[in-house]
Parts: sequence; C-alpha cells; structure tokens
Amino acid sequence: MLKKTIFAAVLVVLLAAMSTVVSAQDEEPPFDPDVEYTLTVPNFISSWPMEEINAAFMEKYPNVTIVPSSGFWDSHDEPAFLTRAANGEVDDVLAGGDEYPDTYGPRGIWIDLTEYLEADADLWFNDEVFLSSWIYENIDGATYSVPVLGNPMVLWYNVDLLEAAGLEAPPQTYDDPAYVDWTWDRFTEYAEALAEVTEYGVGIENNILIYWPLIHSNGGAIINEDLTDYTIDDPAVVETLEFMTSFTLNGVAPDPSGAQELGGIGSLFQNGNVAMWIAGAWNYGAYLEAMDAGEIRVAVAVLPHNGVMENNVICPAGRVGISSFVEEPAVAYEYIKFLATEAWEVVLPASETWAPSPWDNVFPRHDVWVDLIENDSVPQGSYGPNDADLSFLTTNHCNSENMLLNPPWYGPFLETRDVTISEMDLVFSGEQTVEEAVANINEQADLILTRWQRGQR
Repeated sequence: MLKKTIFAAVLVVLLAAMSTVVSAQDEEPPFDPDVEYTLTVPNFISSWPMEEINAAFMEKYPNVTIVPSSGFWDSHDEPAFLTRAANGEVDDVLAGGDEYPDTYGPRGIWIDLTEYLEADADLWFNDEVFLSSWIYENIDGATYSVPVLGNPMVLWYNVDLLEAAGLEAPPQTYDDPAYVDWTWDRFTEYAEALAEVTEYGVGIENNILIYWPLIHSNGGAIINEDLTDYTIDDPAVVETLEFMTSFTLNGVAPDPSGAQELGGIGSLFQNGNVAMWIAGAWNYGAYLEAMDAGEIRVAVAVLPHNGVMENNVICPAGRVGISSFVEEPAVAYEYIKFLATEAWEVVLPASETWAPSPWDNVFPRHDVWVDLIENDSVPQGSYGPNDADLSFLTTNHCNSENMLLNPPWYGPFLETRDVTISEMDLVFSGEQTVEEAVANINEQADLILTRWQRGQR
C-alpha cells in the first residue's frame, strides 16, 4: 500500500512538472493573439538595423505590424511635439534623451511603466541582465522609460599636445590608483601647461551634463533629494561654477558662445587649438577619419574630482517608453522590452549589416557589445588606427559603482536647464558674476518648480 502511495505521489509530481513544461512552451503572449495590432515606432539610432529588429519582433508576434515613423532625438522639439501630442499624432512607442520622458510623462504623454517593470522585476532589477540603477522615478513618483543605449561624459585630450607639454596621461578609469590625485587642482595645472603649447589648454562647454558630475564630485547637488527645492545656491555648487568658468575668464579656455562661430569647441579640439575637452564619448566617431589620416591622436580620461570620488559619471541615455495614445499598451511594452533585451542578445550579434558604433559605449547590454569587439566581429579599423587604445570603449563606465545615481531628470528639467544655460552664458562672457547668475537662476528655477508641483496636485 505504501509503495502504491509513493508511486501515486511521484506520478502526480511528474504530471505537474510535465504540465509546467507544456504550459511554458505554449505560453500565451501578453496580449490577444487573435487581434491584429499596428504599432508605430521611431527609427531610433541610424546605425541600428531597425528593419532586422522589427522583423524579428514581428516573427515573434505575427499579429503585430510595426510601422516605422518619425526620428529619434528631434521628435520632442517644442512646440511641434506638444501640438502633435494634443492631436494624438505621436508614435505608439516614444524615444528620446533622459529629459524627454521625465518632462512630458507628467503631462500625460508618456505612460507610467511602474506596473510593467514590477511585473518583470527579475528582468529589469537584476544587474546581471539590466543596469537597474538607470531605472528611476520622476518627480511625481512614476517611471516613464528604460534606457537602450548611452555614453559617459569623458575628458578628451590631444595626445601629442600632452606629450609636448611634458604631462603624463591622466587616468582612463575610476579604479585607476592615479584617480585619487586627479583633482581639480591637478586638472588646472594641466590646462595651464597645455595653454603654453597651443591656443587653449581646455574647452569647457556651457552644458548641464558637464555641470552635474563636477558638482557631485565637489559634494553638491542642483536639487535636493526629494526634488522639492532647487539648490544651485549651495556653496559647493557655486564653487563648481566658479571653477568651470575660471578657465574662460583667465584665457585658458575659449568662450563657449564665441567658439560656436568657429564650429564649436569640438572643431577647435580636432584642429589642435584646444588640448582637452569635456564631452560625450559619442564624439569618438567624429575623429576617426582624422585619426586614420594621422592628423590627430586623441585619448580619453575620466573627469577630475574635488574630494568626492564615487558615482561621478553621468551617462546620458537614449530611452524608450510608451505613448498614452497607444491602442494596446501591452503590445508597446513587449516591443520596448524586446529592444532592451532580445535585440541585444539575438538580433544585433547575428546581424550582417550592423556593427557596434565606436561612439556608443552601450548599456545596459555592454557585455554583448564588448564581446562583439573582442571577438573581432568588426574590423579594428572601424575604431581608428590599429594601435588605437580602445580600453575606454571596452570599459563600462556606466555602472552602479561609477554612475551618478538618480540624476535630476525631473519634471521641469527642460525649463530650468534653459534658464541655467542662459544665465551662465553671461558669466562665461564676463557680463555678470557667478553669484549674480546663481541668484537669477535660483529665483526663476524655484518659480518653475513651484508651478510644476502645484500642477501635480
């Protein structure tokens, strides 16, 4: 009798296991498979094989038709975007920089993804699969997007000019022991020494993406932790702005606005008139031809610090989310999940038309991207001369140990950013002091923030 009972129990367990396997194999899609859906999506990055990615998604979900639509970065320009949104003419899947979903989400254009992300917590909140620290809440407590690619802000430098000035190469990674001594004072010494061998030792753009990591490395913040008070009058922030503008005011760096007439600081750097330049890693692609021709040797270092050495990396991201005008949000969610995971795991490595772009230090699937490089899936020449140092490309600076966590891509960011840049332009040009600019910025930004918070209640 006991043997029969044991056999029956084992049989039940086996049948249950077989049932689980069958159900997993025949798992129903998260939306009605008998309904035909059409999904309009942006073309995203031009270097991506979007036709292959879309085809792979439609093969997985035969009842979904993907219709490519507008561009990636320019699709949110005001007021045209708001006009299209008011008429319900935006794509079902939306894409843009960090600031767009967190600015337009609270306005009801991007939907809150929290419910979807929590249901797939093993995917989105597992650092071995996805860089969880890049999923964060907006000022209203909602999460409107996930990242599909991005780049760190880095320090570009001209190798020949550095050698001419008798300077050692600064650290390329944040775990380099030399990073401890890569301080603002040391950076200033480099800029002044380089100004002796070329026109400008450094180029500092009036760019909020440069402000943030430097402010953080000085122990400051633009806005408080609960996103209720604009804190640009924090002494640490003021000191940082004075540090950044001092190079221009002392003749060691060009005026950012004036440099635009000469093609921008990037052009001055490429021509050898600027020795160092803080900018995004994506600029690498612009230097390939000059590097191949032997006209310039460039390298990348990490940004300097002023005492705080953790989480000083800002990684602007390309993000995707779902429009509030979509017919079936579950279909759009499966598409952005596909972009962030299966596209990297299956489509891109197998593509015959795509190669990882040298200016895309891609995350959250940085591991896939590095494998393609290290396995010679792309010609070395795609990244400049054969002796080019690619260590910054194959190092994922955009991880939770290095990154500035929860950067303030909050609701009214676009407005406060524009105010900050406008006032700081006058500092770079010598028309007002940092203290005057900070007072003006703080007054305007607090009004913007108060108006925004009132609108959320």
